[in-house]
Amino acid sequence: MSFAENDLYSGLEASIHLARYAFARPLCQGKSVLDIACGQGYGSRLLADWGARSVVGVDVSVDSIDLARRMFGCAQVTYRAGAAEALADMFAPESFDLIVSLETIEHVLDPKELLRCFRRLLAPGGAIVVSCPNDWWYYPTEQEKNPFHLRKYTFNEFQQLSEQVLGPACAWFFGAPVAGFANVQIAGLAQASPSDTQGIMLNALDLPGGLTLPAEAQRAPNPNNVSYFLGMWCEEAVAPPAGTWHGAALLSASMDALVQGFFAQIASQIEALRQELQVTRHATVSVESKGLDLDEALRITRQMLEVERATARSKDQQHENQLRLEHEAAARCRQEAEQAQRDQEVADRRYRQLETHAHLLELEARRYRRVRNLLPGGLRRRLMPLARRVLNMVRRVVR
Repeated sequence: MSFAENDLYSGLEASIHLARYAFARPLCQGKSVLDIACGQGYGSRLLADWGARSVVGVDVSVDSIDLARRMFGCAQVTYRAGAAEALADMFAPESFDLIVSLETIEHVLDPKELLRCFRRLLAPGGAIVVSCPNDWWYYPTEQEKNPFHLRKYTFNEFQQLSEQVLGPACAWFFGAPVAGFANVQIAGLAQASPSDTQGIMLNALDLPGGLTLPAEAQRAPNPNNVSYFLGMWCEEAVAPPAGTWHGAALLSASMDALVQGFFAQIASQIEALRQELQVTRHATVSVESKGLDLDEALRITRQMLEVERATARSKDQQHENQLRLEHEAAARCRQEAEQAQRDQEVADRRYRQLETHAHLLELEARRYRRVRNLLPGGLRRRLMPLARRVLNMVRRVVR
């Protein structure tokens, strides 16, 4: 997940990442925390904001650590570049009260050594949280795989591996999508604009209460259809009650989104990855049939992938341009409406001024008629020339 300025906000992508870190929220209060494979560092910062005494975020990518320091650095968080397998050389034993390892184990050559490092670095009475993606759902065949993952784990494989080293987990969880309804308050409703980037996800609000319903039999999550697996190792007193939720990130949406397929964007991303893998396989077959060497095969594969990516970028750019044009048109409409409202206010003020002036003139006319009617008509005709001469004399004197 990227926080770059040109990467627009995806609510579903935010929820699937925040749900993992939300699991650790009630465990981090006042604790020293190690966040393995922290990526760009947003999760480490959240753990600090949620009350951790100190957080160390570690990632193998130097670029990600540099970005994390710039975007999410604070006094309670330290970011360090390093491989997960080298943790034993980076920290003293029993250094941390909570160790969080989200989507790390599938990247390392020796996962057992990684888990042994966790056990050495954990202080007495501490807790370990480890998650693993269900790659067999995203890449269902033997030939398909995430190019950045060294192994695909089933739930049973992940459970057996981790419990061989860490012992029986105090609780196991599935990372699964949820469906239902929420009462969304109109006042203060949080809503992203078309130009917002992924960073807006850090403005997530707490959900004070809710109800968890039993899953329908035909749609219940199981080890084959969930997004990820998550194990928790801690003292029995800290373990959550059986059957409860433990951390969630919920996204409000319209009925239209529900009808159109709320999770369609995730499905489209998965399909795009599968198509890219298919292109790679076709390129490999084509190269082998032509007897080309490995360098030439890689060059052709890269060219084909670049074409696919360029097409996707073009479509994304067209969509962004459409959103930008719609945003600019909406802004112009607002400006025109505001200008029309200002013009109407000016016209209303002018009308009221004219109305007041006409009322004053009417009062003057009434006074004149009352004074005029006090004198007989013949006398008024004889006195009017005299009054005009007197008025002219007064005007000359005043000048």
